[in-house]
Amino acid sequence: HVRPSQHHIPTPSARYCATRTKKRKKKHNMKLSTFVLGAVAPAATLAANESQWIDLFHPPFFSDCPIGIITGLSCASDTACFVSGGQPTSGFHVYESTDQHFREVDTLTVDAPVPIDMLLSIGMQDATTGVVGGIGLLIDGTWYTKDGKEFKASKGEVGLLTTQAVYPLGNDHFAFVGEGTEEGSLGGVGYSKDGGEFFIAHKWPTDLGTDPAATARY
Repeated sequence: HVRPSQHHIPTPSARYCATRTKKRKKKHNMKLSTFVLGAVAPAATLAANESQWIDLFHPPFFSDCPIGIITGLSCASDTACFVSGGQPTSGFHVYESTDQHFREVDTLTVDAPVPIDMLLSIGMQDATTGVVGGIGLLIDGTWYTKDGKEFKASKGEVGLLTTQAVYPLGNDHFAFVGEGTEEGSLGGVGYSKDGGEFFIAHKWPTDLGTDPAATARY
C-alpha cells in the first residue's frame, strides 16, 4: 500500500492538471487526496472494483486548474500537498494545497537570486520539511524548507545543476538524481543528511558503461 508521503511524481514531462481517485474499496487503499499528473487520465480500473481515476478539472482545456504546468507533486498528508510548477508566463513556484479537491493553492516562497527557469521535482518528508529541485544556473539547483513555507537555497551549489528527482528518505535525509558540474557530466546522486541544507555529490562510477548521450532522470 502507498502512504501519502510517498506520492512523488518528479517528471518534467507533466502536462496540465491532475486526477484523483474517486472511490475506495478500503480505507487504506487509495486516499481521496492521491493525485496523478496528466491532462486526461483514462478511466482505467486499478483492480476489480477497487478504484477509478477521474479528472479533477474539466477537459479539454482545464481552465479551472489553479496551476498551469505541474512538474512535481508530494503529499505529506491528506490536507498538505506540495506542488512544483507554475504558469508559462509567470515562472515556476512551489504551491501548497490544503483542499482535497485541489481547488485552491497557496504560493510559497523560493529564495532564488537568479530567476528560476524550471522546477522539476519536489519531495516532502512531512508538512514542514522538504526539498524542491530544478535547474540552477550559476548557483543553486535545490532548495530546502524547514517550516513548510519558505524554501532556501541549499549551500555550496555552484555551476550548472539540473535536479530531476528528489526523494525524502526519513530522518531529514534526502537524495536527488541529477546532472551538472557538481554531479559529473553523465549525472549522479546528491545526498543530504541535514534536511537539504547541504548535499554531497556521488558521481556515477567510471565503469558503469553509461551511454554518452544518457542523462540522469530517476
